[in-house]
Amino acid sequence: MEIIFMTRRNGMKRVAETVMTVIGMILFGILVLGSLLFHFIFANSEQLKASGSFTFEENIPGFSEEQVMDFMSGGALFIAAAAAVCTVLGLVSLLLLKSRPGASAVLSIVAGAAGIIFTAMIGFVGGVLYIAAGIMILVKSKRASASLHKEAGLQ
Repeated sequence: MEIIFMTRRNGMKRVAETVMTVIGMILFGILVLGSLLFHFIFANSEQLKASGSFTFEENIPGFSEEQVMDFMSGGALFIAAAAAVCTVLGLVSLLLLKSRPGASAVLSIVAGAAGIIFTAMIGFVGGVLYIAAGIMILVKSKRASASLHKEAGLQ
């Protein structure tokens, strides 16, 4: 329980970073579920056509209705995979927060940037939360190491 709510390194509380990372993980998890649902809706386009609830109103020259639906289905699957990877990276970052805050910060920033880019800006809020948490971890780590050096008389 200490990892989720309050992690300490050199007496520092990491509540804000932990909460931001957990919220980002939840948002990316919701994106995974939503993208998979979207994928399965478009993967079963025959059922969608049979029900009459989807009409292909635009005439796009050179593309059939099936090609457009296959493209959308594949795109949704790609976004779901990217969001799942970002969720796992957020969990790893959270687990590293206590023992290796520097690695956790870099991993969080990379996961946030990748989440924004590879989900085509759909995971923008989760990515920004990861990046902000990573920056906060870096700032607190540098401040803690500077105060430790000052206490030890190294500066």
